[in-house]
Amino acid sequence: MIRKLDELRQKWGFFTHEDVIERFIELYEGIKIERPYELLFTEPEIKTMKSKLSSLIESDIWSEVYAVSLYLDHTGAEYLAKLKKRGTQVKLLTRKPDKKEHRDAIEFLRKNNVEVKINNMVHARFIVFDEIAAIIMTADLDANGLDNQRQIGLYITDRATVKVCKTFFNRLWKEAEF
Repeated sequence: MIRKLDELRQKWGFFTHEDVIERFIELYEGIKIERPYELLFTEPEIKTMKSKLSSLIESDIWSEVYAVSLYLDHTGAEYLAKLKKRGTQVKLLTRKPDKKEHRDAIEFLRKNNVEVKINNMVHARFIVFDEIAAIIMTADLDANGLDNQRQIGLYITDRATVKVCKTFFNRLWKEAEF
């Protein structure tokens, strides 16, 4: 029983067995407790950050997606280009590339009509989906950040907080260069 609880804890990205039990009780009682946030992880056995990002990218409801990532490679570029191909306005704010993979990713995005600006003073990493949701994370939009390194993030659906994230993005965007 403990082994199965531990397996579900890892799969669902929970910290404790009590969290798993609480979720089962919610399901059993038909209660869906909405939380305006969800903690996300990247670890060898837990990829909730990549799963959440993938599910948001696959949704065709977004009109605007604004991303900040210090570094990205083809993995992150593919996510953003997929949104753009569906008609979403996509903006990326990043640092001046110092690696070939980063330069190639930026070139790929620009060829796919994604707006890209450079701001070397940015250290934040986050993505805003309209004014509905945001992911604030330690991971960059690259294979290492989403698959290999130990990362943490927060998926937020609290509209006031998401709006503040978008306002912050717009301020950083104004300071940036093409």
